[in-house]
Amino acid sequence: MPTSTGTYDTSTITYDQSSLSYDGFPAPLSGMPAVGVFVAWTGTPYEVNPTGGWTEISQYVRQVTIRRGRQDDLQQFPPGTAQLVLDNRDRLFDPFNTASPNFANLKPRKAVKIVANWNGTEYPLYRGYVAGWPVEYTEAGLDSTVTIDCFDVLGLLGSATFDADRYRQSVLALSPVNYWTFNELSSTQSTNPTIGDSGSRNPVTLPTNLLEQSIGSQVARGVTSPFFNPDSYLSASGGYGSSSTGESTDFAISFWAKTYQGRIGYGTTFEIYTWNPTTLYSFSFGLNYSPAQATQFGMGIRLGGAGSDTNRIFTDNQPHHVVINYQRSVGQVRIFVDGVDQTVVKTTVTNVSAPFPIAFFNWRYTIIYPGGSGRSPDYGQVGISQMAFFDKVLTATQIQDLYDAGFGFKNETSSARINRYVSEFGLPSGLFNVSSTPAANVGDFVTNNQALLSEFQKVTLTEGGELFVDDQGVVQFYDRDAYWRGRSATSQVTFTDTGVGVEYDASAVRLTLDADRARNEIALNTADGFNAQFQDATSVATYGLAGESRQTSYVSNAAAQTYAERFVTIFKNPMMTVEPFMVKGQADPSYNWPRLLGLELLDKITFKRTPATGSAIEKDLLVQSIEHRITPGEWQTVVNGSARYTNWFIVGVSLIGGDDLLLN
Repeated sequence: MPTSTGTYDTSTITYDQSSLSYDGFPAPLSGMPAVGVFVAWTGTPYEVNPTGGWTEISQYVRQVTIRRGRQDDLQQFPPGTAQLVLDNRDRLFDPFNTASPNFANLKPRKAVKIVANWNGTEYPLYRGYVAGWPVEYTEAGLDSTVTIDCFDVLGLLGSATFDADRYRQSVLALSPVNYWTFNELSSTQSTNPTIGDSGSRNPVTLPTNLLEQSIGSQVARGVTSPFFNPDSYLSASGGYGSSSTGESTDFAISFWAKTYQGRIGYGTTFEIYTWNPTTLYSFSFGLNYSPAQATQFGMGIRLGGAGSDTNRIFTDNQPHHVVINYQRSVGQVRIFVDGVDQTVVKTTVTNVSAPFPIAFFNWRYTIIYPGGSGRSPDYGQVGISQMAFFDKVLTATQIQDLYDAGFGFKNETSSARINRYVSEFGLPSGLFNVSSTPAANVGDFVTNNQALLSEFQKVTLTEGGELFVDDQGVVQFYDRDAYWRGRSATSQVTFTDTGVGVEYDASAVRLTLDADRARNEIALNTADGFNAQFQDATSVATYGLAGESRQTSYVSNAAAQTYAERFVTIFKNPMMTVEPFMVKGQADPSYNWPRLLGLELLDKITFKRTPATGSAIEKDLLVQSIEHRITPGEWQTVVNGSARYTNWFIVGVSLIGGDDLLLN
């Protein structure tokens, strides 16, 4: 069997095996395209070109049904589906037949694609993944079929979930020299404990007298790591750990920190400093809390040696994100807390040789006992987490992004959000196409185990665009203005009951104009508290209230309000919808098939109806769904469309006096 869809021999696609007793029907018949069905036995679902190529199984196919699209434009596009009935009399597709040459490959999620060949031109119809291989025996066991159901990429996304730790991904994207997430901590480990986990970069071994202790269940909403409490010495002083970073001129340190109140009379200091063997340490910063002097509780930096000036930054017992930038060229240290420049700038850096050779970072943890020795289990604590060192200065934008990621929040365009999710999911660019002209910015909290598909759909609702899988299996993300560009702007096919065009079966056509598909009020809500509501009083008075509520990801009330008003403007009045109508391409093969096989979701089409009495109907629609029902000797194509986005005035596009009116 050929492995390339471009060369398959249509003469072999017969739906029949002459050596077996089942009386099949030959195909293709005159006036019908040849159907090609291919499966990728090897490779993963995430490959544009599957390893091992495509293997044709068309000769075993008895029936094909393809469904892509939605009922109307108030819905999100669901995953597209296909169903294939395979001849299994020789048990080639029986996953329980160890003698089958396909036995090792009859597993779920094998890639499958369906194409049509008409007059030497190949048209893609569907690409997706096999859900399973169910075997059925009929005709007293003389006949056997395997009816496989398929789903497209959106179906894959529907079973995927997010890693809520957005912060770790953001840190690694900045290429840190060292990175410790503190994800594997033990309160009993005391012999050469290693901070960090398998995902850390260059973990460092701490001194043997250090106990690790996890305090707090989570750093921030977008960070799954716990806090690490360095205040766990068995003795009252000292301890060092180091990790080489190589020479550098500039550096940055980022981490999350939280202070905890303890018993009066006890305090703690956590310090990290750079070590210069010639001049001793040249820079250090510390976190400290002294209950006896509560006003001095906070985070500070020291420059040039012990006893230098300390600046307290935060004192509220809450988790904070801290970045410290050192820029050698100006001898400047600058502190950012929660993404905000604290204007704490140190330019008098003593004991610093030029260039500043940061041979390695040393860590020093010190417990301070004001007023005497001894300790208590409820001493003051400082927790740290997600410690990263960089051999460069971080920009204000990078710092803000880190802080936002720590809370699972990131302000970005809808297209950037979709692209980032696609990258994290591991879907290759060849299976995803994202609009380059987004209209909305999104920003939302991400929770653990959030379904990827529902998050994609929420971004789509925020954009006011569309997300669907095309006939080649590529996910398309349209921005809100895509309805007036490309194939959505120019009619691709005219469907008619008379005259020039693709003739449909007029006997069962149903046109609707009802308020059930209109919306004159909408409420948009976000997890961040940006909510908007809009209502058209005239439409409510005319048709009654028809409301819509959506969960979105807007970054401001103004953005949410703008889209709320836009949505109601488009949906406030009933618009004509053509219920699914059926077309048989073989009625006029040379004219019909190139148009039917090339039809895509959201294509603009023209629908004409000429009743026996009264006025004729002609309306532009956008395709909402396409279905192909293929059995030996018959091919039915079912289409439905909506005029919702084809008849309203657009500034800069529509012509005054033109026919693209807002209302029917």
